[in-house]
Parts: sequence; structure tokens; C-alpha cells
Amino acid sequence: MAAGIIVVAMATLFVLVLAVILVPEFIKTHHDYKSGGSSTVEGTVEDFRPAPDLGPAKESFSVGGVRFSYNPLDMTACFHNAPFRHGPISAGASVRLLYKNGCIQRVDVRR
Repeated sequence: MAAGIIVVAMATLFVLVLAVILVPEFIKTHHDYKSGGSSTVEGTVEDFRPAPDLGPAKESFSVGGVRFSYNPLDMTACFHNAPFRHGPISAGASVRLLYKNGCIQRVDVRR
């Protein structure tokens, strides 16, 4: 009984800490996007480097001369190519990205 209470308390604490960390970041990113404070770049995804099977899960690519890099496993309000290995960003894809300070706020993939 005591072990169950401890597990529930730890899980609740974990969720609360994540909420305190992630919710303000999400609200700021959403506000920046809605207020029009984003830059836009359009073009073909070039130099796409997917995350390796083993090791640091870092992906990078460029569009229109602008370089982007992120960890697809990070919990962030910014785009991070989820679901892992099946996201919309791939080599040669035609995209339009809205971003601010390296944070990708929106991805439009053109078919």
C-alpha cells in the first residue's frame, strides 16, 4: 500500500514538473507564431541528416540556405520531426517553414 502511494506521488510530481517546464514554452512559441513574429523560408530540404540508429539523436537539414538542427526525442514546443523516423521532413521534400530563433513553429509540406 505504501509503495503504491509513493509511486503515485512520484508520478504526480513528475507530471507537474513537466507541466511547469513545457507549458510556458508552448505558450510563448504559440504567441510568437500567432503574432506574426516568425520568419519564413521556402524550398527543398537539402543536406538532410537523420538521427542515427545509435548515438545522439540529432537531425539537421537546410532550406533556402537556413540551417536547422534539433533532437527528435526532445520534449519541446518546437517542431522536432515526430513521430521519430516517420516525420514529414526528408531529403528532397518541398517545404515552407515558419521559425523564430531556430525554433520551427510550422511545417508545410508541398506534395
